[in-house]
Amino acid sequence: MTTYKFKDVKFLTAKEKELILKAWITFLKNGLKRQHFTNRLYNHCYSHCGFIAHYDINGFYATYFNGDYKDLQNFFSHFTDKGYICLDDYNDINKAMTSEYKKRQKKIFGKAEETSDDKFELLKECVKRAETDLKFRKDFLHKI
Repeated sequence: MTTYKFKDVKFLTAKEKELILKAWITFLKNGLKRQHFTNRLYNHCYSHCGFIAHYDINGFYATYFNGDYKDLQNFFSHFTDKGYICLDDYNDINKAMTSEYKKRQKKIFGKAEETSDDKFELLKECVKRAETDLKFRKDFLHKI
């Protein structure tokens, strides 16, 4: 693992930055699962990464990690060289997060594309079944 040097600032200690990075890496390594999107990550994202807070952590997560490829791209656009420009106080942690994201970017988006393809195949199968099964059609249309 790459070693990063963080500095204490008014609203975030170097130790807190280390914990944020650790949570970030866990989140990225575990497929962006909700259980790994911690309050620590959520608070950092809306306080120091240019995101709006949304209603709460669940609303934030649902906005960006809902299976929509564009929403995922929008989230990660904050962690690229052309992304959000943060205050110098948080540059060290955000650069570290960007670096860790870039290491896993292809895997993250490859997985997103696979998921999208799987959902599309499921949708095609549902439509095919709905053509002959009227009860299924009614239930299916109600759900979408």
